[in-house]
Amino acid sequence: MLTGSLEIVLASFLVQALVSFYESREEWMESKYPEVLAKIAMGFIRLNQANGQVALIQRRNFLFQFKEMQELQKRISNGRDTEHFLDHPLIELLERMDHQRVTFLDADGKEYDFGSSFYGSGGTAVKGMNVSFKKTEDGTRLTFKVNHVFRESLQKVIDDTKGLSESDVGEVFKIMGSHAEGIKLSQTMLNYHDHGAVGSAHKISLKGLGTIFIGNDPGMPTMYDQITVQMEKGANIYEFHELLSLLDLDIALKESLFEDVERMKIGQLFRLFFPEDATLFERTEEFFNLPLEELKGRIFSMQPKMEDYFSKYLSKMELREILPGKMRFSIPGLADELRAQGALGLTTAITGAYTDEEIFRRVFTILEMGMLSSETRNGNGLAKSGLSWGGDLYTGGSDSVFTQLVTQKLMDDDKSFSDFYYHSKVRFCFSAEALESFTYQYHDDRYGTRLVDNDSWWSWGSEYLKRPNIFSFVKGEQETFNFDNEVMIKERIDPSFITSIVVDNDQTRDELMVYLRKKEMVQKDINGIDTILGIPWDQFIHVGTKISEELFSKT
Repeated sequence: MLTGSLEIVLASFLVQALVSFYESREEWMESKYPEVLAKIAMGFIRLNQANGQVALIQRRNFLFQFKEMQELQKRISNGRDTEHFLDHPLIELLERMDHQRVTFLDADGKEYDFGSSFYGSGGTAVKGMNVSFKKTEDGTRLTFKVNHVFRESLQKVIDDTKGLSESDVGEVFKIMGSHAEGIKLSQTMLNYHDHGAVGSAHKISLKGLGTIFIGNDPGMPTMYDQITVQMEKGANIYEFHELLSLLDLDIALKESLFEDVERMKIGQLFRLFFPEDATLFERTEEFFNLPLEELKGRIFSMQPKMEDYFSKYLSKMELREILPGKMRFSIPGLADELRAQGALGLTTAITGAYTDEEIFRRVFTILEMGMLSSETRNGNGLAKSGLSWGGDLYTGGSDSVFTQLVTQKLMDDDKSFSDFYYHSKVRFCFSAEALESFTYQYHDDRYGTRLVDNDSWWSWGSEYLKRPNIFSFVKGEQETFNFDNEVMIKERIDPSFITSIVVDNDQTRDELMVYLRKKEMVQKDINGIDTILGIPWDQFIHVGTKISEELFSKT
């Protein structure tokens, strides 16, 4: 009675039956025969209900003798336990979504809804501890990504659930008092907006709650670890929690602890200096389970130099926004160290646009929204292609912005942007501070690969494991520059990192200025000088391809 609701209901029916029979005796003593019959009838009705409850308990006990059903029972119970949400920061979810909602306007004034992002959930299971909500035509959508180890354990939950009878699961839902009425697992294709269906996904439909989509193609790493939850309009945090719990995903909404944050920082710092060791270590359960001090000790045993690096950098790490509410750690001052080794900044050509009008539209969009990865663009309805229509999905580079390093050596050797492998009439330059947010990079074009499988036809023999760290990369490029080098930055480069625009000739500059004035991107400062992003326009837009230090500085 103390542990099971079915037993409580059974006890209730039995007590009611006994009370009815007892009251019929009193009615008999008073010769109230119709009342006697009514009380006896009610007693038998309660006994019949009790008998049905006994059958339900026996059925429950039969179902719960199987391990998979026991695990499902635990997940349902977790979903019904909501005490930890009493002071949760997302308790007023819809209000927080409205407050945190991010929108951008394109050159035509069309509004793009980037949803609402929140940092600090999911512990180390959720990548970056970032979750995003968005109101859609169908309701409310939650999106987040999970790490490799958690994705493996999630696959086991999916496989175990596949082996269960849908009717049996439906009975368990009813017995446990879940809001879910049934479950259906199927396969579907993921839609990559204007590129159409590009990858498969598990579709887990839970009648009465919502639907969960989980990537199912390991060949598309950035989509394989993505979780999308679709619920009806007005869904609250409790309903999301209950739905997620049914697949052991409820951790996504739990507040991260101090230990979780420190573990993530430790992993990122290890990856910054020793990419191969860190990448392989982060794909083990040991990385996520060791106490923090033991974790550091394990890392020191692999790479003793990390003790000095932790001492120097760990306390300096700070959060910076990718998008409002969506955070990523960075190391302030790292840019100055890289400049000392020869880094000037980053650059990128505008690719995939073949008319002046389209090029200018993209310039405005980047100045307004920042430079976005293809995944960020397509995930928010801004389906603009660069060199790839979707190949970066297969390499794992789709969630990164592709840029190229520019070094002091190029200036010393009197090189120009025309020597780079990628050309355009307009290109952007970014300050070296953009390198402070934990990039990954290659000395030559590797299409941003993040694959580690030697057997993968697109991985170039696990080049991701062999990638240089940022210091050796800059040093190597300063010594021998590669015009097809690439530097990947997570999801978005904020407009504040843009230092200049380089155009091919005076005519392109003049036409671009006319366009930007029309779009009200050119603003006058307090001295009446025309500026773009707060920089005098003639210092912001440069003509020619000659590389100079001033292109990468805002002062």
